Amino acid sequence: MPQTVKQLLKQAKKHNHTDALDAEYLLAHVLRATREAVLAHPERRVSAFQTWQYRRMIQKRATGIPVHYLVKKAEFYGLSFFVNAHVLIPRPSTETLAEAATALISEYAAHPDHMLFMDIGTGSGAIPIAVLRSLPPKISHPATIATDISRNALAVAKKNAKMHGLAITFLHGHLLRPVMRDWHKTYGHIRHIILTANLPYLTKEEIKESNTIRHEPLISLWGPENGLGWYRALLEQMTDVWSMPIESFTAFFEMNPHQMAEASAMVLAHFPSAHIAIEKDLGGLDRMLRVEIAKP
Repeated sequence: MPQTVKQLLKQAKKHNHTDALDAEYLLAHVLRATREAVLAHPERRVSAFQTWQYRRMIQKRATGIPVHYLVKKAEFYGLSFFVNAHVLIPRPSTETLAEAATALISEYAAHPDHMLFMDIGTGSGAIPIAVLRSLPPKISHPATIATDISRNALAVAKKNAKMHGLAITFLHGHLLRPVMRDWHKTYGHIRHIILTANLPYLTKEEIKESNTIRHEPLISLWGPENGLGWYRALLEQMTDVWSMPIESFTAFFEMNPHQMAEASAMVLAHFPSAHIAIEKDLGGLDRMLRVEIAKP
């Protein structure tokens, strides 16, 4: 006998200790409807195949697999993105980077041909896609590059860029290295760089203490040297870029609040004249380090 929406939700909450919101969200996904539409019709009968799909998802959710991986979708900056186990699930805290980069790119609207926007360690591509999609229609999109060390992550990012109809150059490699390979030939005309980076910044201890991230890729979470090793490597590579005829370089880094002081000192060790600002995320925590460098 076919199950109803009400019966399935009750079973999910009772037998699998599943959060009510997750149970409702997963059922809405299976029924290809909104959560509100599903809840509005509790006596709706669900087919045997859909019931099987739903129960299978509930079983996986009970093991700790994130809802986003089960439905292959996550929301970020008001947009929908394809995600899988090869990429980090976009967080609301990262929207601070997207917002800051969007605002700065808008200021350079008069000279888009001399500007380069780069997202380093792009993962799902959420940051550059959100930025480009958020620019006012009258503003031309700057040349945009996204790099990642993971080919699997780049495949996800490319799929998202295509889904949102955006032209982004995706390069495989370690941080800025794939960009530097063709700098003189391809980017020699660039005078202004805007860079975003949400690199892995968690320590092994922080990863062990968190149950919510154990199914996400370790390569997207762990950072050596107390979580700041990849940022140190990025800053070293940025000095090579700075040796080019660049006039300004603005970078937005995401990290933990307790890392801000050490990261600021690290930036000044590489760029003594840099202007540094710390900005808060949507939760009110220090989350973004803004680094501005300009030549006289």
